[in-house]
Amino acid sequence: MKERKMRNNRVMICKLMFSIALLSFGLSQGAKADEPPTKPILRLELESHVAPIQDFDVDPENKLIATASLDKTVRIWDLNTGKILQTLRLPIAPASEGELYCIRISPDGKSIACAGFTGFAWDKTLCVYIFDRESGKLTQRLTGISETVYSLTFTPNGKYIICGLTEGGIRAFQLEGGKLALEDKDYGERITGLSFTSTGKMAAVCWDGTIHLYNEDLSKVQKKVSTGKHPSGVSFSPDGSKIAVGYSDRPLVEALSSKDLSLLYTPSMKGVTNGDLCNVAWSPDGNILWAGHTVRKEGSSLRTIRRWQEGGKGAFTDSTAANNTIFSIKSLSNGGVAFCTGDPAWGVIDAAGKQTLYVYSQLPDYRGMSGQMLLSKDGSTVQFSYEIGDSVPARFSLDKSAINTDFHKKS
Repeated sequence: MKERKMRNNRVMICKLMFSIALLSFGLSQGAKADEPPTKPILRLELESHVAPIQDFDVDPENKLIATASLDKTVRIWDLNTGKILQTLRLPIAPASEGELYCIRISPDGKSIACAGFTGFAWDKTLCVYIFDRESGKLTQRLTGISETVYSLTFTPNGKYIICGLTEGGIRAFQLEGGKLALEDKDYGERITGLSFTSTGKMAAVCWDGTIHLYNEDLSKVQKKVSTGKHPSGVSFSPDGSKIAVGYSDRPLVEALSSKDLSLLYTPSMKGVTNGDLCNVAWSPDGNILWAGHTVRKEGSSLRTIRRWQEGGKGAFTDSTAANNTIFSIKSLSNGGVAFCTGDPAWGVIDAAGKQTLYVYSQLPDYRGMSGQMLLSKDGSTVQFSYEIGDSVPARFSLDKSAINTDFHKKS
């Protein structure tokens, strides 16, 4: 019954894709140089993301989740029910302009910052957009950023926002007035992760194979060449004594000392032979260490998230999480973890390792349709599948303008 309802939803969406368009911000010929466009352009609105969700964040009360996608939208959801509550639209243009790679909710929960390949079409530099969370209005732009913003975070006191760039290092902006407060160019590649302690100490990891540690005043304490070539995830333990680092070039997670970045221990990678677990997060009490990215369940295409007891020293369990790459994970106040994927989808796994929520796009997935994408001899009927490896195809009739998913039941 559930599967039939899902399929009917997708039939409806396919029809909507051919008939419904709503307004969204976009580049127009009337836009002036050096300022975002104001004229609307047509965009499809399907009340879900239609491209990979690159990043997300959860509000301080753990009631809302904000997701950022390559489809150039931010969407706000109810974290408990998965219901969509709001869609935030930023100025966009053709090609990559407006694609989002990172998002953060301010410590007070009142603002949402997002960035990626944003602002170049009119500024010729990149920018960070800041929205009022409640109203959804765009309230501020942090401009003049030299490269694409790949990672993003607020300082714990909410006074500054840190941008990790694809090239050129870190930029710290003062939110009041939007002035550049600090920059560190001592990086050779994109910054793939940023993490803060509650007191304001910061760690950053870079694709060039380095790990960086900063004081509360953002002065650098130490730089270390990492074990792997590509450290891609970083997370401080709740007490600030340890830093978890995950790698994307090998199945490796390390727990480092936050004092000098020395290695403390490495959680077990037993059974990890077909991917990595580069995205890391600690439970609020520090007892559980979570990690996920591309590791697949044995004999399946499903991605898993691993959880270790004793902060990574103890036994582990694997939880089936998603159908596609897990781009980000974050711990929740109840001991569980939330994640986002390339499906596009997002979900929640509870403290016991059980998936309790999985919210995914109702769009058909046309990948891997070899042998199922067919056209009738007279060209009036197209056969296709909604999902990867779907054994129950559908047929679209041009004459009737209708989709039939029950034809295979007829003798």
